[in-house]
Amino acid sequence: MNFNDYFNFDESVNFDYNSFFEKINSIKSEHIFTVNEITSIIQNIIENYTFSNILVSGEISNISKSSSGHIYFSLKDESKSLLRCVLFRHHLININFNFKDGDKVICKGDISVYKPNSEFNLKVKNIRKEGIGELFQKFEELKEKLKAKGLFDQANKKQIPLYPFNIGIITAETGAVVNDIVKTLKRRAPFINIYIFPCLVQGEEASKSIINAIRNANTFSDKIQNLDLIIIARGGGSIEDLWCFNEEPVAYEIFNSKIPTISAIGHETDFTISDFVADLRASTPTAAAEIISNNFITIKEFLSESHYTLIKELIKLINLKKSKIDPNKNILLLSNYLSKKIDKFSYDLLFFENKIINLFNQKLINYKKKVEYNQSILEALSPENILKRGFVIIKKDNKIITSSKELLSRDKILINFYDGKKEATIN
Repeated sequence: MNFNDYFNFDESVNFDYNSFFEKINSIKSEHIFTVNEITSIIQNIIENYTFSNILVSGEISNISKSSSGHIYFSLKDESKSLLRCVLFRHHLININFNFKDGDKVICKGDISVYKPNSEFNLKVKNIRKEGIGELFQKFEELKEKLKAKGLFDQANKKQIPLYPFNIGIITAETGAVVNDIVKTLKRRAPFINIYIFPCLVQGEEASKSIINAIRNANTFSDKIQNLDLIIIARGGGSIEDLWCFNEEPVAYEIFNSKIPTISAIGHETDFTISDFVADLRASTPTAAAEIISNNFITIKEFLSESHYTLIKELIKLINLKKSKIDPNKNILLLSNYLSKKIDKFSYDLLFFENKIINLFNQKLINYKKKVEYNQSILEALSPENILKRGFVIIKKDNKIITSSKELLSRDKILINFYDGKKEATIN
């Protein structure tokens, strides 16, 4: 009798542990188990009845990736226990962050048994950073709380100006976000005045920094230069990265701002509490800049089209008037016009001709001076003039001697003066 058949593992029936262990006790003294039987029993219990779609928390270690794209790693905890895990590549689509060694995560999957070596592992279907579930819960709770207090009500939102000329930007002082906003505004509406109010956009101190920046912008608007609106911006990131924009004090500061606000935080799919409180949400920082400048673009296009229409109508009117003029007068007018054009071209030609001649003469004088200067240098450095100043050239076997170490006692040398040569012998 097959051992597995005897225990009748049936997924449709709830597993009865008491019955199972009674059967084990009843036969364990009479039956000699094979390794395969033991492994099969454990595999059936674990995979079919007990550990499917479970959540396991731990710290990732020993990540490796196979050539087929599957990822292998281990989960460990403070007790030093270790659980081997495998993440098949078709499940990678479910994971929206790059996990690494040392990350504390919660993995969802099935415990399975690998029969060839009787090892069990976790087949991972999804991974999330530990604590994200709590953050989502906090987000939803604060969202409902602020919604009940009217912070999201459309009636409380300030009107975004159609033609804002003075813009405040609250974001990190450097980086792609501020560059993208400024670049877009300068391209589409270069006459808009931009004022940067830098702040932290991530980390424990970020919420206080954002609040201070909003207050600074409002004070600046009251005392120095009226601001038409404020953009509160940040690039994309995880829920932890964007969490400072989900803080209650930040939400109230945005709500209480005297200046209309546009929230432009993260990517199109990212939503924060600040997005709901602000007077307008933009899907990205660049989209916020485009929203602000859209009406200016519309006016520009209208003026351009009106200019074209006006020119077209003027040409039609001129042609109509010209058709009513005496043809002989047309010829006379054309003749006078061409005569004036020819006179102007002649004058311009003479002007440029004189200019070219003067430029050529000046260049020639400059080159002559350079030649004379270089000639004087060459003459000063010529061997003949050097010898006239009391220097001599000593040669040995027709080779110029430059060092005393090249001469030995009784060497025959030739001394060259500016006015002749003398032979000599070294003592």
